[in-house]
Amino acid sequence: MAEEHGTEIPVGERIKFFREASRRTKVSVAARADISVDYLYMIERGLKVPSTRVLYKLATILGVPVSALFSQPALSDGPLVHPAAPAVAAAMMDFGHIEAGQQVDLDQLRDRLASLHSTYQQSPNRYSDTLGLLPDLIRDIGRATRAFTAAGELEQRRQANRLAVDLYLLVRPVAKYLHRQDLMLLAGDRGVFYAEAADDPVRLAVAKWNLAQALSAHNEPESTRDVALTSAEELRPETERSGDDRAQTDALAVLGILQLMAAIADVRLGDHWSAMRRIREEALPIARRTGEQNAFWTVWGPANCLAYMVAVQGEVGEAAEALRLAEDLELHSLRSIERRASHLLELARCHEYRQEDAAVLLTLLRLEREAPEDLRYRSASHDLVRGVLNRARPSFAPEARDLARRIGLFA
Repeated sequence: MAEEHGTEIPVGERIKFFREASRRTKVSVAARADISVDYLYMIERGLKVPSTRVLYKLATILGVPVSALFSQPALSDGPLVHPAAPAVAAAMMDFGHIEAGQQVDLDQLRDRLASLHSTYQQSPNRYSDTLGLLPDLIRDIGRATRAFTAAGELEQRRQANRLAVDLYLLVRPVAKYLHRQDLMLLAGDRGVFYAEAADDPVRLAVAKWNLAQALSAHNEPESTRDVALTSAEELRPETERSGDDRAQTDALAVLGILQLMAAIADVRLGDHWSAMRRIREEALPIARRTGEQNAFWTVWGPANCLAYMVAVQGEVGEAAEALRLAEDLELHSLRSIERRASHLLELARCHEYRQEDAAVLLTLLRLEREAPEDLRYRSASHDLVRGVLNRARPSFAPEARDLARRIGLFA
């Protein structure tokens, strides 16, 4: 038995074997696994032992069973979860009943939800500020969808269902942060259910975009593309209706983000050319027509299209082209802190790929100014900081150590 263990293929070599067999670059695999290229390199070289969470992601991306990557027990470092996070999961599973005579104020719920969406998009401490208020709002809007059952309350019932759709547009990215893919998929599915009940074609399309986001995070690019493109075709008649400019603009914005979602699926299916063509020929013309919008809190517009082009180039290892494109993007033209944080992480990965460690550090320091909680709680941020620490030259090593200390990597 001892001799058998001695001949086992190490985890890192197995990962490298399956990655090369699938003709995937380190950059594309690392980006989809939400780890740094440097960290993946160290895993493949046997210098780092991946956590169970990372192993599961890598197995899913490479299309092999998790057991195919195991040669020894993996160490688990656990997800980086905000202490207020479990309450959101509990609220998702709470189906409290409506008390007899209980009044539901839809206008108040709408104001609370709009305020929380704004907080999530704009607050530097968006996780703390959102997680404290979201559980009660999930419960209250859930009750509202069950409160209007009389024959004469059809319009109130539709309004409550629309609120639920808008709620799950917020719950899904929060669930992603919680590392709860099950809750992401549940949020996507519930959004579609409530949109169908509301009989609202544009909300149905944005709910399906939300579901596609969850499927993409679950490493299901074929399903992601199918949902996005089918929804886009179903929505197209709404973009051609005349009479309500606001409604038409919202429909166009949703059509555009569905094309962006399909582009991400394209590149993850190995079709880089189609991804870039889709953004340039399908999404960008819509963005130029609508200008910068925030319909359904989707941060739609030319800036987001450019950010997606950067992400597509980064996904396939074209770091130089990604950084060239990024030079034309003013960061604050992205209206959401979440989008700005994701874009900065993409730039940091590209600099890391080019071994530009000082630029990686400068990008991470900017991320700290823009979104300190994203730097502190996103595992990709930690991997990038660790990489800079391991390679830091004396000229910027003190700044790298200070940054690591501020985000809790060491005391």
